Amino acid sequence: MSEARPKSIWAGRDFRLLFAGLGLSLFGDSLLILVLAIWVKSLTGSNAQAGATFVLLMLPSLVSPLGGFVVDRVRRRPFLVVVNAGSALMLLPLLRVHAAGDVPIVYGVALAYGVSLALHGAAMNGLLKELLPDAQLGDANGALQAVQQGSRLLAPLLGRRHLRDCRGRRRRGG
Repeated sequence: MSEARPKSIWAGRDFRLLFAGLGLSLFGDSLLILVLAIWVKSLTGSNAQAGATFVLLMLPSLVSPLGGFVVDRVRRRPFLVVVNAGSALMLLPLLRVHAAGDVPIVYGVALAYGVSLALHGAAMNGLLKELLPDAQLGDANGALQAVQQGSRLLAPLLGRRHLRDCRGRRRRGG
């Protein structure tokens, strides 16, 4: 006797909403990660300082198991709302960055955003397990990985174009 094939991950409204929101979020994260380093490079002219931005963004992932420990003890949906709202707010100090002397602000935001990314990832894995049966987790993770990797390919192209357009407007005085 064969087992009934599980429903598609797309059959549930909750996963479709999560996928749409997460797709936008992953694209924004990919763009931000790249832009912060390019911004530091353009302010300082230093490849090393631009590279330090990546290090600070990724450093919190070293303690991400601790984030998983925390996330496993709270309700995931409200936790994700708080983490996402906090992520948006932590970007506000970037509005004060105008010169090479302001790069420490970028570094602080990069480190804080790295913590946010680590917590978000841990909570998202737990939320998927709550939303979907085990038989659908592989399909869901595959769909989300496809979006994440696609964002990593597309974001640099769009970011480069936007940077070029902004520089062109600045030269024209617009």
